[in-house]
Amino acid sequence: TELDTERSAIVTAKGTGEGLVLRIDGRVESDSLKDALRDFLASRRSFLAGNDVALEWVGEKPTQSFVDDLA
Repeated sequence: TELDTERSAIVTAKGTGEGLVLRIDGRVESDSLKDALRDFLASRRSFLAGNDVALEWVGEKPTQSFVDDLA
């Protein structure tokens, strides 16, 4: 669906020789970003487990309350 496509563009992953890099578009509205992150992580939990993961954040850095809400 169009919503799934929009969400998938918010969080993307690429493999490197040192592990995975998650690129997160912090320019979107916080609720959409939270939903996209939850969807991405839930559907790829086994893929991410045991791998080194780095974050590449685009736009404004998350607030501590945003990070706390994700936990």
